[in-house]
Order: sequence, then structure tokens, then C-alpha cells
Amino acid sequence: MNKEKKYPNLFIVGAPRSGTTFLHGLLASSPEIFTPSIKEPAYFKYKNFDSIIQFDETKKISDFSKNESAYLNLFSDWNIEKYAIDASTYYLAEPSQIAKDIFKASPKAKVIAILRKPYDRIISHHTLHMASDKYSKIEDFDIEKVLEKEEMLLKNSTEPWDHTYSLIRCSLYYEALKIYFKYFGKNFRVYLFDDLKSNIEDLMIDVEEFLDIENIRVDEKKSNKNQSKKFKFNFLNMIHPSLSKKIKKLIPGFAKNYLKKIVYEDGHFTTKENTKKYMDKKLFDDFDKSIAFAKNKNILYEKK
Repeated sequence: MNKEKKYPNLFIVGAPRSGTTFLHGLLASSPEIFTPSIKEPAYFKYKNFDSIIQFDETKKISDFSKNESAYLNLFSDWNIEKYAIDASTYYLAEPSQIAKDIFKASPKAKVIAILRKPYDRIISHHTLHMASDKYSKIEDFDIEKVLEKEEMLLKNSTEPWDHTYSLIRCSLYYEALKIYFKYFGKNFRVYLFDDLKSNIEDLMIDVEEFLDIENIRVDEKKSNKNQSKKFKFNFLNMIHPSLSKKIKKLIPGFAKNYLKKIVYEDGHFTTKENTKKYMDKKLFDDFDKSIAFAKNKNILYEKK
């Protein structure tokens, strides 16, 4: 007899670079939560797409991101656990159809969103892209040019399917919160990145109450904090990530920690003042409205 395949019933929908990987790591410690091998399958984002086209690039999509059977197979070992989790963080960025589809597939699901101050989130997101293979062109290491490209996409109502140009979109929360609340109501919970950093133990008690589970182990050292770094020296930032990875493989293990202290900055880089003002103007009101909405609907965690 074939085992019935079930959709997950716990979702961390975003936002990217807001502590979702850290929270996912803590939730994975619970015996009541099944975590598949893929943290972000993104099925509800990419289903029915064979490939995506972004400017002059075509990218293939993983089978589990486009095929229902392959997606559900990620959860085939889910047995006695109360929850199975899909932590695809871009679900918050394009909520209209995604929230509806998640609700249709798993109407009793619990949904969590973590919000981060937009400017900080954008800088962290851009820094991560610089340290990975997301940017295929040297000009994309310039955040001003990346934002210009995204503005062009937004004006043309073009979906940034590969997420390379979605720094702004992933930082707009208000409409997404309204849509997810429409479908999930009190099964939707909102947390703030700042609370995740400064008030983790109390916050996780709230998570346990929201999910009606116990014994989530809060071990900040072992949880996977998905951090990004930037080089101190600009010329190193211009090295394409694929070449950078090859160079790293040539460095002996004993020398890596020493070199990290030399070449990496401790914090994030700064942007041009007019760029910061632009981001603040575009996103500040949306963030404030998001917090007010979540408070009004009593879905926002607040420190006691």
C-alpha cells in the first residue's frame, strides 16, 4: 500500500536575511517537528515552471520546486511528528497567489514571518549575494545599480523570479501580512528580527505556545546563523564568487582563520547617503504600517 503523501503544515515564509535560518535551526531541535533535507524548496513559488528567464539569463528549476510529487517526497519520512516545515523565505515577497495556494493545500497550517528593518535587511541581502554566485555581472556588486534594475522590473511588473533583483520587494511587508492574515488568521504569527537577537528565550516560549509544543532547545552557538560578510579591501569584492571559491580551496586549513581576520570586515558596508535616504523613504512607512497592522490583529510577538 502506498503511503499517503502530505503537505507540510508549518511554514516560515520570510523575510530573507531576517533570522529565518536561525529560527529553523531551533525548530529542528524539536522532536515534534519534521525537517526535510531542503530548507527552502520554494514549491509554491516555482510550481509548474520548468525554467525562469531573468534579463538575458535562463535558469533551470529543481524538480522539487516545480513538481508536486517530488516536493511531497521531501516529506515522505514524516510520520509521528506534529509538524513538517517548509521554510521558503521568498513566500512573503509574492504573497497573492502563494498564500492562497498554501491555504488550499494545507488549510490548518501555522505560518510564521520574521520582519527586519528594511535598510538593514537590504544591506545583508546584498552582501550575501556578493559572497555567493547570485551576481553574475561585476556591475551588480554596486548596490545602486542593483536597485535601479529592480526598479525597472517593478515598473514593468516583471517578476524577479531568480531573486537576484528583489532587494526592495523582499523588504515590503504590509500587503503580505494582510494577505496571509486573511487566509490564516490566528494561525499566522509575526516576529521581529531585533527580538530574535535580543530576547530569544522569551520569544521561543511564545513560539512553543503558538505551535503548542514543548522543549525547543535554545542553543545559539549550535543554531545555524546564516551570516554574510564583506571583504575589507574593495578589489577582493570584485573577484567573482566562482573564482573566489577555487582560491579558498587552495588555502591550507591552518591559515584560513588567520586570513579571515585580515580580509573580512566585522560589520556591513555603508551605502551612499542618497541611497539610504531613498530606501528609507520607500520602505519606512511600509514597515511602520506592518508593525501597526500586526499589533492591531494581535499576531505580533511583543516583549513582556
